[in-house]
Parts: sequence; structure tokens; C-alpha cells
Amino acid sequence: MSDTSHMPSCPHCNGQDLWRRGRNRAGLQQWFCKSCERQFVIDSRQQDLKKVAGRLIVAGVPVPKIAEAMSGFISRRTLYRIRRELNG
Repeated sequence: MSDTSHMPSCPHCNGQDLWRRGRNRAGLQQWFCKSCERQFVIDSRQQDLKKVAGRLIVAGVPVPKIAEAMSGFISRRTLYRIRRELNG
């Protein structure tokens, strides 16, 4: 019996049935979800940036201002997606 407490879940479908799929050029572990058949990478630095961006959006900072401040780290498209997810 394997311990799956450290296993990530799929960011697309929250599935737990995952395969390791090698590493990307940055050396980060790639995962493949057997449920939705999507591949993804979990980068904690990117997750932290998304949390900060979400807090700024909730605080009322306009997306273009956030995009300008985080230029090169997170795209404007991602910021609009975060805003859309937060607004339901």
C-alpha cells in the first residue's frame, strides 16, 4: 500500500489518479492525470504569485496595474482568469 498524502491533485479536475511524466526543461516534475488526460506541472513559486495576484484583485487593484507590476512573471490573461474565478 503506497502513501498518497504527498501526491498532488490535478488542477483541472482535482483527480488523484496521477502518473509521473518526467521533468520539464526547468527540472520540475511533470504529472499526467489519468482522469482528464491532461499534463501539468506544479510550481510552488507560480502558485505563490497567483495567490498574491488574487489578493490584489480582491483588494480592488485593476488587472492592468497588476500585470504591469508582475510583468514577466504572470500574464495578463492569467490575471483575468483569476479574476473571473474569484467572481464566480
